[in-house]
Amino acid sequence: MCGIFGFSGTKANNNKLKILALYNESRGGDATGIYSDKIGVVKDKLSADDFIAYYSSEFRANNIFMGHTRFKTHGANTIQNAHPFIYNDVIGIHNGIISNYQEIAQAYNQKIEVDSQCIFLAIANNPKNEEIILPEIIGAMAIGYTKSDGLLYLYRRINPIFIGYSKYGMYFSSIEESLIAIECSKIRLLSEHIIYTFNNGKMINQINVNKPKIEEYHNWYNYQIDDDEIGYDYESLVELGLTDNQIRKIEKLNFYEQEEYLIQHGFLYESVETEFSYPAVKSYRN
Repeated sequence: MCGIFGFSGTKANNNKLKILALYNESRGGDATGIYSDKIGVVKDKLSADDFIAYYSSEFRANNIFMGHTRFKTHGANTIQNAHPFIYNDVIGIHNGIISNYQEIAQAYNQKIEVDSQCIFLAIANNPKNEEIILPEIIGAMAIGYTKSDGLLYLYRRINPIFIGYSKYGMYFSSIEESLIAIECSKIRLLSEHIIYTFNNGKMINQINVNKPKIEEYHNWYNYQIDDDEIGYDYESLVELGLTDNQIRKIEKLNFYEQEEYLIQHGFLYESVETEFSYPAVKSYRN
């Protein structure tokens, strides 16, 4: 359950980008990484608040910014395994879990440690037909990427990506409330199975993507989930107003995936409480 956030437009606000990062720390505190067309890629084994303190001056962009807060699943918690990942001209971030990542990597004669890497490896080898490649990758994903072409691409399957607008462009985040906090307007959840293309904050293209032939749900208990996080029982789901069909679907999901489903479909409202404080950079660098 990682977090992604970023910007496409003509004038990014670095304080707003930091606020998005701090909100998304609730989704992953093992590592943080950013990319901008002004600075490049910067990533470290730090939670978002520590990362902001140490790398505050790197939160700058011309037209594109992408950020990621990592919850470690596949791959050790190293700087190399933090997002964003770079393959040729493709730079990308991912929230979700991919099951056939080793098979995808082997198809391109590559060895990878983090499941997310396979997405951008595949796109880098097929930069003009992502809509054909993405259905071959099995699992949940919310991704942001650029092909070093000045454009930002967003795509989601199961996991959320919210977008909102400011005077100077479009911000995106895994957490809707973070966009409210930075006073975005026209906030909405992107639809699944569509590649959205943004140029300077304007949506210029939408490409429909087929659903994968196999839909797979991952059990987060295999990773770092406390034993008491057992999910919602039948009676609780009925009280929330779910139909029998919806309950049968949600029973296949783990606790965190259930939470996301209930929030996305209006049965629950996500609440994020974060204190925004930016320790002095010198206190971390000296």
